[in-house]
Amino acid sequence: MVEPSRRTSRLALAGGVAASLGLLAAGFLLGRAAAPEPAPVATPAPLPVPTPTPSPTPVVRTALDRAALLEAARLAADAFASGGPAPAQVAELAGRRFELSMAFGCAGPSAVLNAPLGWRYDEAAETLRVRAQPVLWEPSAWVPLRSVEQVETVEGFWIPRPWTVSDACPSNPTLGAGGAPDEQTLAVAQFHTVGGSRLGRSRGEAFEATERVAPDALSLAQGLRLRLTGRVTPAPGDGPIVCRAVGGPERRPTCLVSVSFAEVAIENPTTGATLATWDVSRSGTPGG
Repeated sequence: MVEPSRRTSRLALAGGVAASLGLLAAGFLLGRAAAPEPAPVATPAPLPVPTPTPSPTPVVRTALDRAALLEAARLAADAFASGGPAPAQVAELAGRRFELSMAFGCAGPSAVLNAPLGWRYDEAAETLRVRAQPVLWEPSAWVPLRSVEQVETVEGFWIPRPWTVSDACPSNPTLGAGGAPDEQTLAVAQFHTVGGSRLGRSRGEAFEATERVAPDALSLAQGLRLRLTGRVTPAPGDGPIVCRAVGGPERRPTCLVSVSFAEVAIENPTTGATLATWDVSRSGTPGG
């Protein structure tokens, strides 16, 4: 028997190792080929970005002016004349602020300062006197019988020239001044109830103001202006505008806008100056 040489043994050992490595490599490759593909990693969908909801634009209600009050009174008078209820536009006035201006003293100074609205200038004393006298009505003139006992007084002002939205003097105030004034058909007034607040009650007193003015500084070419502010309120037992048939159905209804006065002011539209202001929501009388 021939013994293998040392070189032959080394070759045989190397061949065995190589064969083993080949088997291992083949097994590894076979295992990789047979292994399942890894599941794809799911990418999370982006979260939806909420669309911001725009805030509602607040409705800012401006104060009712002369034009708005005259239009509401027209609707109320039309409904009253036709025997129907006042439209919703009239009822919705309750609680709204108002600012009403009316011109007076357009024809010049009063010889005697006793008219409801007027002014007089004393040149010797260089003094301007202005007067605004509220009208006092009996409650029965405006309040339904079922509610008349709830009201003590009704006081306010007739609105001059209610057929125009202009609060300025007429272009020719002296034209036809000698004739009889037109019948008053629209007023703005406050109902003072029994047991109610005493604030804002004139008790028959006029709003009067006195101002020192030099003759060369007197500027009343556009007369004066009475400015009333406050809120529209429902009349006792009725709506914000009360109408009555004064003189029969063939005549225009006489109407009254029910309000709560806050401030009374007298202004000079020529100069833009305010001659006097009364906060009637805090003081009980024009004199404070």
